[in-house]
Amino acid sequence: EITDEMKEITDGRLRFEFVEPFQRFRLTFNGEQHQVELDYTARFPFYDYAMAKRPGRDKNKATMLEHYEQALFCRGKITAMRKTKRSCS
Repeated sequence: EITDEMKEITDGRLRFEFVEPFQRFRLTFNGEQHQVELDYTARFPFYDYAMAKRPGRDKNKATMLEHYEQALFCRGKITAMRKTKRSCS
């Protein structure tokens, strides 16, 4: 569960926002010569490695770590040196 204090992670220039957990995310960066605005939406449900039941799980400790993976669509724009490129997936 993502709490209110975890709705965004930022250092002031780079920001990652959990708009709707496991559904929508936003990544922004504002630098002197570069700007990034990317919106991600879920393509498929997330996969929880910790909850997966696989034969031989105890033998492969790397897959026992608690983490998620998820396929996402991405849309937005990247600006570098005053040139903007729109991204679509």
